[in-house]
Amino acid sequence: MSKNIKRILIAAGAVVILVLAIVVVRFVFPEQEELPVETPVPTEAPVYYVSHRSSTEVSGLHFNYSDGEHFDILIEANENGTYSYTCDPEDDFFGYNSGSFRSMMFSLATLTATSKIEEEPTDLAQYGLAEPQMTVTIDFVGGEATTLRIGNETPIQGYYYVISDQENTVYTIGGFITSLIMRRPFEYRQIDTFPSY
Repeated sequence: MSKNIKRILIAAGAVVILVLAIVVVRFVFPEQEELPVETPVPTEAPVYYVSHRSSTEVSGLHFNYSDGEHFDILIEANENGTYSYTCDPEDDFFGYNSGSFRSMMFSLATLTATSKIEEEPTDLAQYGLAEPQMTVTIDFVGGEATTLRIGNETPIQGYYYVISDQENTVYTIGGFITSLIMRRPFEYRQIDTFPSY
């Protein structure tokens, strides 16, 4: 046999031994199948509704302040999709900014809380809800109403404690809604126009 044939046979034998070694290793030590790892699914934060109605159902808003002042807004839906507002007290010189009324109507109809504080509270005074800064009553078409009591400011500035007469749970509301509803009647005036005399 020639030297070339011996080399080819040795190389072929080495390849056969290598292939056999790979096959034996794969069957004796099979690869462990990786189990799928469960990845945590992000959860949505709970949404707490203090009031959950359609804004088209709102027929009035009544604000009563702790010093006895009040502000009532009666809302009437017109056939063309606009709203008319009747206010008490009326403003003889400056009109009221009805855009703010519409924003309040939408915000208060579906009022969401920033957090739930306590269910079935035993001491409303600690939240300023026994003698609230103000109450807001939302009248709905059909005669139903929801009254919200707004209490003390929370340790986190800009948030306030609130409780509804529909549910005995203390929540916090904040930011936009408190700046919108915790105003006095004069703050709703349309002061960018000249008064009429």
